[in-house]
Amino acid sequence: MWLDLSWYYNAKGWVKKRRKAILWAAAVTGGGVCVYYAASWYRVGMKMRDEEASRLAVLHKEAEERVEAQLQYHFESIQQISDSTTLPSVLPHLRDRLFSLVDLSGLTERLVAGKGDPQALSHQEKMQLWYRLKILSFTRTMSAMSAVGLLDLFVRIQLNILGRRMYIDTARDLSATEGQDLEGNLYISCQHRFLAFAEFLPHVGLDRLVKDIQFAVEKIMKSIPLKQPFDSYGLRDLFSQILASFMSQQLEWEMYVLPTDDILSDDLEATVTEADAEYSSKVRFMSTDDRHDFNTLMAETRAIISSAEFHSALEAVFDVMLNEAMAKYEEGFFGSSTRGIPLAKLLPYVANLASSFLEHAENNAFILAVASHPKVQSFCAMVYASSAPEI
Repeated sequence: MWLDLSWYYNAKGWVKKRRKAILWAAAVTGGGVCVYYAASWYRVGMKMRDEEASRLAVLHKEAEERVEAQLQYHFESIQQISDSTTLPSVLPHLRDRLFSLVDLSGLTERLVAGKGDPQALSHQEKMQLWYRLKILSFTRTMSAMSAVGLLDLFVRIQLNILGRRMYIDTARDLSATEGQDLEGNLYISCQHRFLAFAEFLPHVGLDRLVKDIQFAVEKIMKSIPLKQPFDSYGLRDLFSQILASFMSQQLEWEMYVLPTDDILSDDLEATVTEADAEYSSKVRFMSTDDRHDFNTLMAETRAIISSAEFHSALEAVFDVMLNEAMAKYEEGFFGSSTRGIPLAKLLPYVANLASSFLEHAENNAFILAVASHPKVQSFCAMVYASSAPEI
């Protein structure tokens, strides 16, 4: 049987005539297939890349949250150290020194003796004693409030600067040498020497502070008679006037908390270090690098104390302390005449208020109120966040 091959030759001729068209069609079809598969693989690749990017973003966010949590815990620990350790160790020295500088015992003894024996004092002597008692009672209390508020902020500045610096130094060292037991780059001698300046105000700066406060007290209280009655609002206004007069003296706050040359006197350094011979030897022999770190810490501390933020925070500290003082006043004189109490009868309360300002820090209502004040917390957070270079 003969096969009919005409269809084959016809198809072959048709293909031959349309050879270019068929080749183009095949090329287009093949290219389309390639593009389709390439696009499919691209979409798969992009999806995998997006998933990987999302995974890395989640991991990065989790790492950032862990760092933030660690920093927050570290920051809160520093504030607790200030209230529970540093301030309690300094306040007794501040109290002893203040009560020595502003001693009321001799005045009260002479007035009590004069009351028992009318011939013991002349009228003029009695008036002079009452005047001095008035001035010194307010001087002692306003000095106590100012010193505690100033010392509280100064210690917080020190601990936040030092704490943040040590945290970053330790993080750098651990990332560079994982697993080693490191102290960080800030040596013990530098740390102790820096923290020792918390003792400058109680032992040295307080003298100048008391003189400046007394100048303000005499300016405001000089013409106020002892018979003038005061209620809680009037007494608070009187405290506020004294404080405003004191702060209007164009003060440089660092002169109360730091020596001009950043060097503690031998006597003060001996007082601070007498119970720690190892610390004393380390402080007196600082290396060149250690001294550079110390100078950097001191320069940063001075810059913060001279800033507008410090001045604003200190005003907030004084304001909250006055509020607490007036709360104590209302507790002690509840039910008194609405017309107020004569100033002479208020002087014992005013004088004793200094002791309340200087109570142990953990039980001190004034220091606890300062620690919880939003403006103080914001100030401390600012110091902590900006007190050292980025990792």
